[in-house]
This record gives sequence, structure tokens and C-alpha cells, in this order.
Amino acid sequence: MPSRPLAKISELVMNSLDGAPYPVMQLRVACTMASAHCALDEADDALAVLRPCELWTRAHGDAQSRMHYAALLGQALDAKGRLRAAIDSFEVSLAIARAEARPEDIAMLSSAIAISHHGLGDARRALELSRQGAALIRENQDGLRTTSQLQTEFMIAKYLADLGEYGEASRCSSNWAASSAAMARRVASSTAR
Repeated sequence: MPSRPLAKISELVMNSLDGAPYPVMQLRVACTMASAHCALDEADDALAVLRPCELWTRAHGDAQSRMHYAALLGQALDAKGRLRAAIDSFEVSLAIARAEARPEDIAMLSSAIAISHHGLGDARRALELSRQGAALIRENQDGLRTTSQLQTEFMIAKYLADLGEYGEASRCSSNWAASSAAMARRVASSTAR
């Protein structure tokens, strides 16, 4: 039995759902537990929770379940350093997001794939994917700067710097800082009311 508390809880929950008449519920619980494990840098535990759901998800899961499962599997594989496998899993999720016309998920998954490509040393591909994600966010957010947009802009600046394009990276960083400050002011004013 795993020694970490969340791993113990995951094992108990998953065992209680084993053979449950509602595999969709088991998948949702598995995805929630895997997400928590990933947040705690416990990729092995995340993979252990996800793997038993793989066959059912591929055969019977609806589009959203398959997309979410593949994205979390990619996240866990990325955390394990299995970057090519992570990219493959993220690409499966991205294809579903595109087929379902889910721009927010497309942008998020493009960013996740970009991070894995950067980990493989391909900053140019990472930059291209991040720019695609940023464009999608801008097109679908009515001009508001979202947290996802800010994160993507920050990563674009990083990738530009990694490619030696310091002038553009500096401009992007300045835009990111101004947007972050504006967002912080909006949040502060909305919470003060």
C-alpha cells in the first residue's frame, strides 16, 4: 500500500468503485484523484489511478471523458519525463477538443504540448503552439485578459528568450507585466465592492 496519504485515499476510493455499475463515476473520481496527484508531483500515483480506466474510456467514454482522461494522462507522463508519450496523449486530447469545437480546451492543450516540446529542446515548436493558443484565447474572450492568456504570454516570452530573440521577448514580457497589473487591479476592485 502506498505510503503517502493521498495515495492511500486514492487506492481506497478506487477499490470501492471497482466493479461499480457506473464506470463514468469511477472515471471521474480517477481523473480527480490523478489531477490531485499531479498537483503534488506524484506522477506514479496519478498513472496508477488512471491506467485501470484506460480501456473503458477508449471504448465507451464520451468525448469529454476521453479528452479529460488523455489530458491528465499526458500531464502525468510529462511529470514522469516521458515527454514523447505525453505529447501523444495531449495530441489525442487536442484532436477531441478540436472535433468538439472547444477553443478554451484547445488553447490549454496547445500550451501543455508546447511545454512538453520545450522539455524536448524544441523551443521553436513550443513558441508556435503557444502563439496558436494565445490567438484562440484572444478570439474567444471578448478582449479580456484571462489567467490562461497571461500564462501563455509569459511562456511565449520565455520561448522567445530561449531562441535568442531578446527584443521581442522583452516586448512580450512588458506586455505581460502590464496585463498582469491590469488584471490584478480589476480583481482588487471587484473584490472591494
